[in-house]
Amino acid sequence: MKTQPMTSRIRKLAQTHPLATVLLVSGFLGFCLGLCSATWQVTVESGQVLAGIVKYPPGNPFYIYHIKVMTILNQISAVLLYMGLSERTLSILVSGLLGMLSFQGLATLVFAINRNRTIALLSVILIYFANYIGDGAIYPIWLLGEPQTYGIAGLSFVVLVIALLGAKAYRSGFFLLGAAPCVHPSLGTWLVIIVLVSAFLERDWAAGIIKRHYGWLIAGVLVSVGSFGYQFHLIESISNSGSGTGRIYFDAYINHWSSHHQKLYWGYPPGDPGYERWGVVFCIYSVIVSYLSRSLLAKDRPVCFMFTVVMVCGIGALLLGFLTQFPPDRIPLSLLMLMPGRYLNINNMTIAACVIGVLTFKAHKPYVCNYNSLFVLLMASFFSRHCEVLLAVLSLIVWWLGYMVVRRRYPSTKAIMLNTADHNISYELMISLVVAAFLVVNIPQKEFFQRYLRSKGDMKDHTNNEFYSAAARGQGLLLTTHYGAQISLKTRRSVLVDMSSPNTIIYAPGGGSALSEVLKKIYGVDLLEPPAQQYRHKEIPAELYRRIWQERSSEQWREIGREFGVGDVLTPEDWQLALPIGARGEGMILYEIPDD
Repeated sequence: MKTQPMTSRIRKLAQTHPLATVLLVSGFLGFCLGLCSATWQVTVESGQVLAGIVKYPPGNPFYIYHIKVMTILNQISAVLLYMGLSERTLSILVSGLLGMLSFQGLATLVFAINRNRTIALLSVILIYFANYIGDGAIYPIWLLGEPQTYGIAGLSFVVLVIALLGAKAYRSGFFLLGAAPCVHPSLGTWLVIIVLVSAFLERDWAAGIIKRHYGWLIAGVLVSVGSFGYQFHLIESISNSGSGTGRIYFDAYINHWSSHHQKLYWGYPPGDPGYERWGVVFCIYSVIVSYLSRSLLAKDRPVCFMFTVVMVCGIGALLLGFLTQFPPDRIPLSLLMLMPGRYLNINNMTIAACVIGVLTFKAHKPYVCNYNSLFVLLMASFFSRHCEVLLAVLSLIVWWLGYMVVRRRYPSTKAIMLNTADHNISYELMISLVVAAFLVVNIPQKEFFQRYLRSKGDMKDHTNNEFYSAAARGQGLLLTTHYGAQISLKTRRSVLVDMSSPNTIIYAPGGGSALSEVLKKIYGVDLLEPPAQQYRHKEIPAELYRRIWQERSSEQWREIGREFGVGDVLTPEDWQLALPIGARGEGMILYEIPDD
């Protein structure tokens, strides 16, 4: 008796608040998948430092990085850790939230265009599992299952804000727009600039919307100001090397070592498969699709504005990519820190959602060519790992959208391709069948299951693993190799530098001088000297210093311990150092530097 009224209320709520339904269902689905692929998160590592759980000496380059990375994500993590939440629990929770954010952004984008809840929810499943978001140009695209919290959250947050504005959710859209810089300073600021430029282009419509909802934008800006104010307060407490000295090492790292600042368009070094940078091509296609979609849906001003944002974003990203073609010392430091390749990813992530939304738009459904185009796009999901296939399908769809635009602008021309028909299978059923078939075919495959449905992290730490517990009991700083990813999270032990991700210098150039000294004296790597060609843009691989470490004497290790405050050395299990072994496990060896 009570079930029916509850069901009726839920159905009524879904009908009266369709956007809320899309956000809730897609968010729940993304959260669950995020939990399934949970892993350690870098924001929790920085949260440890802000919360005072892991302490560093003031001049430590990794400490400078933690303090200078300005994002509210680290601040929230610090508060939760300070309140007693464990690093493992918080990382799992953040993994789920990243999945929620990613799925909400994509589903809302589709819904903003076609206003169909079923298609929006089915589409996000297909886009994610078929990898219709692509792999990026230089900077990789991740939605969940990876420890890089900032890149995932920043990209998904930007897409969600764009989608909310297109879906007429102006209050939440403008509030999140104002708060975007404190979530991801570079991507968030970029989004604000792009939205302002787009508003200028659509000023006859945008002026009224902004006038009615600017208070929400101001509220979001205040959140960003408060977050930045707190971070600047922390930055004042640390020492910083001179900007001139730091700039030398910063430029050298970008020019020789960074994998995220490679050239985008021409001048690839020998052996670099530049032609495989499909992210550039897909960004161009995204601009074309957005331009054509603006013409087709011109009467729906919010959606038209959304496509303007995507189009301007793509054009801006392509122009920004030219920065990678110039020597670093000729470009302002603030621009070099942007990592131009990452801005292309916004368009790469949105192109499939935009295409599906336009093809399933109610006014286009009767067209036979439109129906067939969607069918081809859906079937291509079985081969989506081949970029050539996706490029061919997008070329077909762009041609079709272009034909509809030309036909509308010149109605007197012969409408050869505008034949209509009553389709026996609805779009909703077609997408449902393809999604079901895709999952049935792929889930049994080990590679697919491990990539999309299996936890990426072992989630072991000092509380449930003897090896990490032994590392946690050590004294002094921990010296690591490429195997030391998120070791602070697992041991609550401070490290000298993070060699699993030495690109921290990009986020905190002020630590460049200290990092250079450590690399030169301990790792035998001079940032100012370009490595051999095979090691260019490889983020200082372990092959460069393994022999040096294995040939170093016990007394030399003691000198390093005294000079840098290092107590233990963590290496892969097949490395042999002239030091006593403290513990083995998890594919690593913990070597102890004896006290004098």
